[in-house]
Amino acid sequence: MMTEPSGDMDAIARSGLFDPAWYLRAYGDAALLGGDPLLHFLRHGRLLRRSPGPEFDTRFYLETYRDAAESPGNPLLHHLSCEDRARRPLTPAALRTEMDRLAHATVTHWRAGKPLPARRPVISYCTPVRGRLDDLKGSLRANLDEN
Repeated sequence: MMTEPSGDMDAIARSGLFDPAWYLRAYGDAALLGGDPLLHFLRHGRLLRRSPGPEFDTRFYLETYRDAAESPGNPLLHHLSCEDRARRPLTPAALRTEMDRLAHATVTHWRAGKPLPARRPVISYCTPVRGRLDDLKGSLRANLDEN
């Protein structure tokens, strides 16, 4: 019989990102099996790419964050252990909201003629390279030089 560390179950339960009622509605097979939906999520969630609730999209998280995709463990536990978790959108909608917020703040500052507030710059590129690494490096260099 497979057992799960109670610490993992406690961490997920405390996170507020696991919604047992949502999980059972979203995944009828888990409901049919009966038992603890949290335990089902811990045992099968990564393999089946199941989300724990509406505020954490497992597929999005794995496709967006390379370190999570390369980690063999549960994506939600990975997120909970990340130092930069507060800066990681967890759903496509949350990413759009953050991008809209940043765009609005940037435009507002530009229109007012104010400098942008100081913050550690984050540059994210998602580009298929396929033998074009030199093109990508040139594009990055030009972007950094312009900004």
